[in-house]
Amino acid sequence: MLRPAVVFFVFMTLCSELFAQPPAKSEESQAHAAFEKRDYARSFELFSKLADQGVGFGHYNKGVQLLNGLGVLPDPVRAMESFLSATQLGITKAKTQIGVMYLDGRGVSKNLSLARRW
Repeated sequence: MLRPAVVFFVFMTLCSELFAQPPAKSEESQAHAAFEKRDYARSFELFSKLADQGVGFGHYNKGVQLLNGLGVLPDPVRAMESFLSATQLGITKAKTQIGVMYLDGRGVSKNLSLARRW
């Protein structure tokens, strides 16, 4: 007899597409394509739209553009907000970015203790 955990795993594996509704690939791929073509204004618009939909990588990439002034004026405070949102949505590399910001004092007060923690 199959254990309930095994049945659940098989069910979730086979039916994951029914439960996970990722953003349309076209939006994701368009955002990355615009960034690769250095059309930073367009990529920022698309990443912002994805972030508004609650997509973690949208927050992360929006933060990268805000931090580095790609297509927008540099705004490290808003970048920090985007990175924090990305971490809450499971984007772990945003934690590293926050740590670097605390290490460098970009958008926040320089704080080595917080830099190490992040």
